[in-house]
Amino acid sequence: MEDIVTLEKKADIYNKTFVKKDLPVVMDIISGIAKDTSVKIVSIKPYTEETLDNYLNASFSVTLSAPSYHALGNFISELENHKDIYLVSEININSASPVGGSEQEKNATDLSVALKINTVSYINK
Repeated sequence: MEDIVTLEKKADIYNKTFVKKDLPVVMDIISGIAKDTSVKIVSIKPYTEETLDNYLNASFSVTLSAPSYHALGNFISELENHKDIYLVSEININSASPVGGSEQEKNATDLSVALKINTVSYINK
């Protein structure tokens, strides 16, 4: 009986942790983290939600501009350490450094980054 009670408590914790988030809430969270880490969001595009057994996977394509790898790392770290569950599953980084420009112009170029961010929620049946 004790094992069943323990298992039910764990299941209840997962139900509370994996709560489905509304699209505007997710976008506000991502935008807030970007602002805190000096990263600029260029676009956020939601993909179609995907049902996996008892879970719903929501994915977002996020294009952003980061002033440095350090700022990008801070953004990803804060996102993945958020109390809600966000996972970066894909990343594409491009540095658009100008050809033939001065050294100062080359160092001032932001990184162009494309990310795929996933969040999961539990489906109550």
